[in-house]
Amino acid sequence: MPFKQIFDLLRRFENIRTHKKIIEEEILEWCLKKTNLKSEDISIKVRRPHIIVATQNMGAKTAIFTSQNSLFQLLKAKFGDKAPDSFLFK
Repeated sequence: MPFKQIFDLLRRFENIRTHKKIIEEEILEWCLKKTNLKSEDISIKVRRPHIIVATQNMGAKTAIFTSQNSLFQLLKAKFGDKAPDSFLFK
Protein backbone atom coordinates (compact mmCIF):
# COMPACT_ATOMS: atom_id res chain seq x y z
CA MET A 1 0.00 0.00 0.00
CA PRO A 2 1.25 3.46 -0.71
CA PHE A 3 2.04 5.67 2.25
CA LYS A 4 -0.97 7.97 1.60
CA GLN A 5 -3.46 5.07 1.79
CA ILE A 6 -1.97 3.84 5.05
CA PHE A 7 -2.10 7.35 6.49
CA ASP A 8 -5.78 7.74 5.47
CA LEU A 9 -6.63 4.37 7.03
CA LEU A 10 -5.00 5.31 10.34
CA ARG A 11 -6.73 8.68 10.34
CA ARG A 12 -10.13 6.95 10.16
CA PHE A 13 -9.41 4.91 13.30
CA GLU A 14 -8.14 7.92 15.25
CA ASN A 15 -11.71 9.20 15.68
CA ILE A 16 -12.74 5.99 17.45
CA ARG A 17 -10.08 6.47 20.12
CA THR A 18 -10.99 10.13 20.55
CA HIS A 19 -14.68 9.26 20.96
CA LYS A 20 -13.86 6.75 23.71
CA LYS A 21 -11.74 9.36 25.51
CA ILE A 22 -14.63 11.86 25.45
CA ILE A 23 -16.99 9.28 26.97
CA GLU A 24 -14.43 8.45 29.69
CA GLU A 25 -14.04 12.13 30.59
CA GLU A 26 -17.81 12.58 30.75
CA ILE A 27 -18.17 9.57 33.06
CA LEU A 28 -15.27 10.70 35.26
CA GLU A 29 -16.81 14.15 35.65
CA TRP A 30 -20.17 12.61 36.61
CA CYS A 31 -18.52 10.25 39.13
CA LEU A 32 -16.54 13.06 40.73
CA LYS A 33 -19.75 15.07 41.22
CA LYS A 34 -21.54 12.11 42.83
CA THR A 35 -18.72 10.98 45.10
CA ASN A 36 -16.80 14.18 45.97
CA LEU A 37 -13.51 12.37 45.31
CA LYS A 38 -10.41 13.72 43.59
CA SER A 39 -9.54 12.52 40.12
CA GLU A 40 -6.48 10.70 41.56
CA ASP A 41 -8.73 8.51 43.74
CA ILE A 42 -10.83 7.04 40.95
CA SER A 43 -10.03 5.54 37.56
CA ILE A 44 -12.46 5.13 34.67
CA LYS A 45 -11.96 2.93 31.61
CA VAL A 46 -14.50 2.24 28.90
CA ARG A 47 -14.48 -1.18 27.30
CA ARG A 48 -17.74 -1.15 25.44
CA PRO A 49 -20.34 -2.13 26.66
CA HIS A 50 -18.81 -1.85 30.16
CA ILE A 51 -17.52 1.00 32.29
CA ILE A 52 -14.70 -0.19 34.55
CA VAL A 53 -14.46 1.82 37.78
CA ALA A 54 -11.40 1.35 39.95
CA THR A 55 -11.34 2.92 43.42
CA GLN A 56 -10.54 1.85 46.97
CA ASN A 57 -13.42 3.90 48.43
CA MET A 58 -16.39 1.61 49.10
CA GLY A 59 -18.71 4.57 49.72
CA ALA A 60 -17.91 5.89 46.26
CA LYS A 61 -18.70 2.52 44.69
CA THR A 62 -22.03 2.46 46.51
CA ALA A 63 -22.91 6.01 45.43
CA ILE A 64 -22.08 5.25 41.81
CA PHE A 65 -24.02 1.98 41.87
CA THR A 66 -27.17 3.48 43.38
CA SER A 67 -27.34 6.39 40.92
CA GLN A 68 -26.11 4.62 37.80
CA ASN A 69 -29.44 4.92 35.93
CA SER A 70 -29.11 8.70 35.70
CA LEU A 71 -25.62 8.28 34.19
CA PHE A 72 -26.84 5.77 31.61
CA GLN A 73 -29.69 8.09 30.60
CA LEU A 74 -27.23 10.98 30.22
CA LEU A 75 -24.84 8.88 28.13
CA LYS A 76 -27.64 7.51 25.95
CA ALA A 77 -28.89 11.05 25.26
CA LYS A 78 -25.40 12.34 24.37
CA PHE A 79 -23.83 9.37 22.58
CA GLY A 80 -26.75 7.22 21.42
CA ASP A 81 -26.11 3.53 20.77
CA LYS A 82 -22.34 3.89 21.28
CA ALA A 83 -22.84 4.58 24.99
CA PRO A 84 -21.80 1.86 27.48
CA ASP A 85 -24.59 0.31 29.53
CA SER A 86 -23.12 -1.49 32.55
CA PHE A 87 -20.59 -1.05 35.37
CA LEU A 88 -17.76 -3.30 36.49
CA PHE A 89 -16.09 -2.36 39.79
CA LYS A 90 -12.48 -3.12 40.72
